[in-house]
Amino acid sequence: MTKNAHTKEPATLRVSEPAQQAAALQPHLHYWKMQLEDRLPVLDLPADHTRSAAQEYRRQTHAQKLTSIQLAALQSFARERETDEFTVLLAAFQALLWRYTGQDDLLVAALFSLAASNGASPAKCSDGAANVVILRAAVNGSAPFHTLLAECHRAAEEAYAHRQVRLEQLVEALFPHRDLSRAPLFQVMFAFYENENAAPNFADKPDCALAVLKKSRELECQFIYNAELFDAATLARMAGHYEALLGGILASPNEAVSNLPMMTAEEYQQVVVEWNGTHVPFPDNACLHELFEAQVYAAPEAVAVVFNDEHLTYGELNRRANQLAHHLHGLGLGPDALVGVCMERSLEMVIGLYGILKAGGAYVPMDPSYPPSRLAFMLEDTQVPVLLTTRATMVNYQLSSVDCQLICLDTDWQTIARARDDQTANDATADHLAYVIYTSGSTGQPKGAVLNHRGRVNNFCDFNRRYEVKPGDRLLGISSLSFDMSAYDTFGTLAAGGTLVLVETAAILEPSRWAELMVDQQITVWHSVPALLEMLVDFCEYRKELHPRALRLALLGGDWIPVSLPDRLKAQVTSVHVVSMGGATEVSMDSTIYDIDEPSSGWKSIPYGVPMYNQLAYVLDAELQPLPIGIPGELHLGGIGVGRGYWNRPELTAQKFIPNPFSGVPGDRMYKTGDLARYRPNSNLELLGRIDFQVKIRGFRIELGEITSALTKHPAVKEAVVVAKDEKSGQVGAGKRLVAYVVPEAKYRSQQSQSARQLVPEWREYLQKCLPEYMVPTAFVLLEALPLSPNGKIDRPALSRYDGNHSRPELSTPFVAPRHPVEEVVAQIWAGVFELEPIGVLDNFFELGGHSLMATKILAQLRDIFPVSLTMSDFWEAPAVGQFAERLSAAGRAGQIDVVEIARTLLQVNQLSDEQIAALLAEKATLG
Repeated sequence: MTKNAHTKEPATLRVSEPAQQAAALQPHLHYWKMQLEDRLPVLDLPADHTRSAAQEYRRQTHAQKLTSIQLAALQSFARERETDEFTVLLAAFQALLWRYTGQDDLLVAALFSLAASNGASPAKCSDGAANVVILRAAVNGSAPFHTLLAECHRAAEEAYAHRQVRLEQLVEALFPHRDLSRAPLFQVMFAFYENENAAPNFADKPDCALAVLKKSRELECQFIYNAELFDAATLARMAGHYEALLGGILASPNEAVSNLPMMTAEEYQQVVVEWNGTHVPFPDNACLHELFEAQVYAAPEAVAVVFNDEHLTYGELNRRANQLAHHLHGLGLGPDALVGVCMERSLEMVIGLYGILKAGGAYVPMDPSYPPSRLAFMLEDTQVPVLLTTRATMVNYQLSSVDCQLICLDTDWQTIARARDDQTANDATADHLAYVIYTSGSTGQPKGAVLNHRGRVNNFCDFNRRYEVKPGDRLLGISSLSFDMSAYDTFGTLAAGGTLVLVETAAILEPSRWAELMVDQQITVWHSVPALLEMLVDFCEYRKELHPRALRLALLGGDWIPVSLPDRLKAQVTSVHVVSMGGATEVSMDSTIYDIDEPSSGWKSIPYGVPMYNQLAYVLDAELQPLPIGIPGELHLGGIGVGRGYWNRPELTAQKFIPNPFSGVPGDRMYKTGDLARYRPNSNLELLGRIDFQVKIRGFRIELGEITSALTKHPAVKEAVVVAKDEKSGQVGAGKRLVAYVVPEAKYRSQQSQSARQLVPEWREYLQKCLPEYMVPTAFVLLEALPLSPNGKIDRPALSRYDGNHSRPELSTPFVAPRHPVEEVVAQIWAGVFELEPIGVLDNFFELGGHSLMATKILAQLRDIFPVSLTMSDFWEAPAVGQFAERLSAAGRAGQIDVVEIARTLLQVNQLSDEQIAALLAEKATLG
């Protein structure tokens, strides 16, 4: 490349004939089309504020000076590599962008200034747009920097040769329909001025631009940015990172781009050491059941557990758990022995859990609602010698054939009660297992996370100390035993001397029942995934007389928290304190915590918070290097809470549980969460999403690969991919739904499309036999082939092209329009909740992809319209729109309510404009 080629005056095009101009531009346009023909990358610099739909621009500048020593080093470096300062500085900028975003396909617009060649001010360039060229870089973080530099040199030389095409001509030719929230083609720009009096002016208003001004004894790096997106402190840090990165490049050009230094020593000390200064003493040699036993001695007559009209005091629960523990001891169970628990929610369930721990064993929750094949896998994988259940569960779920000893805690209790009721002596310590909980696995089978006592004891003591949970507090237990949040309900609450109020299984998703219990039982602590609290708030907003006024603490974790939810709850209970908790099942459930005071209007999501006591959090890049504030990376969790690994999965354990190089403790490990996160300047972590194909649905962690693996085993499926989509587009914290994109086998595709559509119910039923309800896709989209990206991988973003605009999924029934007002109102409500249309009278709630939270929303809307009471069971008994409408009409007749007339009036009002409604109300008021 000719030195300073970018500063040469561009050739002047002949303007006498437009046709000649167009012909002269064709070779250059062809070059740019070849460069930009693939899907263009959109640089996603981590911003501080949400981007508006139409781009707004408020220019600010941060200047960073490089000394004469640094300038001399840069010039010497460039000469040695037969290039110029422009190219070195640009390549360093590309390296910085890669380190900030992790995107290996970058577009940077470079301004080829005329100032250096003719002495004119940059402001007097004949046409700024004509001097903008786009450089596309493929950054390989594992390659040495000099490789990136050579590629940058080549690209700049080529781009300069084709600079004659004006930017607006390129945009018009290639992208007539563009995203108005971003600059065309590129989001960042770079310019190098040899005129020290230059005044950089980027007319295209990029998100961020770097203008380097070469002065007599120094370089001035001006970072020009859109203050609507970035804070001044963020750009000051970026400028510091650029300077550190450039220094590393000049010192070690053979170092891989990913290993070049970027953080200052002060930053490293802050994010790695200071923000992980979480050590707090706790009873680190205690087991979970020993915390409970301390409360037994303190207040044996206090109520420990309430279930419907029954309850157990601390003393009663302790004696019964001791009897079960002695009985299990007699069967040869001891430390680290696994015991399955498969039963409905009851007092017996709580007795079973404490009895297992007191015997020294660890419990394995097995939800009886799981498909038999999933339960069979868990039993086979764990080889539990004993399964605790009840007679009703055993009969209803056909457990009698399992290959282990069954103990029914109701009908077998007479035998168990013969055992002693004093404390059992066992050799279990805080290092022994407390439980194994199975979560979704990417290989097609669930995996069991193995947790010991010490991590959970630390976790529960932290909660109880931090929020003063104590005797008199009452917690509503609504989390499934197979969900790790239930562990705090059962053990953490009782460790503090509080009372656990269990919700019966039949009402586990009935917010009306929760609201009654919240009032009747004077519940003070709520602990759940956000979706369940949202259901409660929805109901309380509808039934204004049912306010949970005793509630003082709401602990939320396991999924995104809608930004509006804390304020909605506080509108019901003004004194409640809302807490955001983050973590992973593999790390004792919760590792980070954030006290939500007043949500900020600028929040995209509720912060993840800071590490809890004796826990550690690191944001690292792919090379396990700590990342500075604001830069996204994978969240790694360490400290006391890290579990042992996965049951019977040594390879996966080694992959996900890795040595912690930062703690200084030999053998210490940390867990790779797969969560994408970044640090905020105030030390709080912000969760940004996932780096893999794991999602959360209603708090349950799901590996999409497990669903895909199950679906592709069906003989009529050739290929499939499952994705999770927001039920409300663009709303962080909104519910998600699973959509399966399926390529049927050829013989079904050849008969498109009716025969393939008839397979959808079969596929759904097939998945229901091997996956939990929350893992079955809500919609199936049939394709001729899966879209592929240029590198041959499935093009997941392109799948949305096949969704249609809120169209009906593939169903086994034809569309039949509503036949009367009640059916029409029901169909409209379903269409709104499902965000699908049209909805017909034969459409089945479950075939449409309905689940319990959707049912709750439908019931809430119906209650707003019709003064009748329907429940979740009505969806099972009358799943089609027509059947459900008849069930609604029958409830109206039973209560002497004219449901048909209410529906007819509602439909008539919906057809009126706001002005017509106002006039009608005014007329009625006049008539008195």
